[in-house]
Amino acid sequence: MTGYSDVIQVIGAMVIFSLVLLNVNKFMMSRDLQRTDTRMEYNAISHAQDIIERAQQLAFDAFTADGSIPKNIPGDFTSCGSGSGESVPADFNDFDDYDGYTTTVKDPSNGTDVLYTIDTKVCYVSDSDYTTCTGGAKTTHKRMTVTVSSPYIRNNITLSFIKSYY
Repeated sequence: MTGYSDVIQVIGAMVIFSLVLLNVNKFMMSRDLQRTDTRMEYNAISHAQDIIERAQQLAFDAFTADGSIPKNIPGDFTSCGSGSGESVPADFNDFDDYDGYTTTVKDPSNGTDVLYTIDTKVCYVSDSDYTTCTGGAKTTHKRMTVTVSSPYIRNNITLSFIKSYY
C-alpha cells in the first residue's frame, strides 16, 4: 500500500506544479501583450505628433504663406485643404494643406503590412468653441485633428492642435 500512496503523492505534486506553471505562463503572456500594446500606442502617438509638428512650422493660411498680411481678417483667408499642385507634405506651404491628408505606415521588416493608417482633418473653429468646426465659416483659429488607427491597437489615437492667427 505504501507504493501506491507515493505514486498518488507524486501525481498530486505534478498537478499542483502544472497549475503553478500555467498561472505563471498566463501572467507572463499578459505582461508581454500589455507591453506590446503600449509600444504600438506609443508609436502611433509619435506618428501623429510628427504630422502636427511639421504643420506647426507652416504659415496659418495660403494667403499668408508668402508673408503677406491680409487686409480683411478673416475674410481673406482661404478654405481648408491643399492648393493646386500640392499633393504631398513636402509641397504643403500652409497649415490647412493637411486637411484630408491620409497616409499609411508599413511594417519595416517586410514593407507590405500596414501597421498604421493616419487621417488628418483641418477646420476653422470659433473663438468660443475650439472643439466644433464652423462649417466653412472663416475665423482666426484652425484645429488639426490627427487620427491614427491600426489593427494592432484597441482604440484609435486622436491628437488635436489649435493654430491661431494673431
